[in-house]
Amino acid sequence: MTHVNNLTYLISPDWFKKMQPTAFVIENVIGIVSLFKGQIKDTIIEEFSKMGYKVQFKVLLALIVEFRKIGSVMFVGTRNDGFEYPGILDKTITTGDGTF
Repeated sequence: MTHVNNLTYLISPDWFKKMQPTAFVIENVIGIVSLFKGQIKDTIIEEFSKMGYKVQFKVLLALIVEFRKIGSVMFVGTRNDGFEYPGILDKTITTGDGTF
């Protein structure tokens, strides 16, 4: 676990201790869930739990150009129980839907 890319998430806890937001979302590649037999994922959850956050994670998949599936893992932490991942969307979203 000494490769610098594997340790970048460790910067975040210091910022969170200082700023103490009521909620956060951290996105990363799917591989972080199984990296070092799940140790990185477990450490993220443990460290933020120590700071008073209820942390959950979910792997999200999306279709992109050329029909390749890509995914991300999202860690969501809250200081209360007010978060639930939304269900599967039954609608195709385009880039135009996200512009104002």
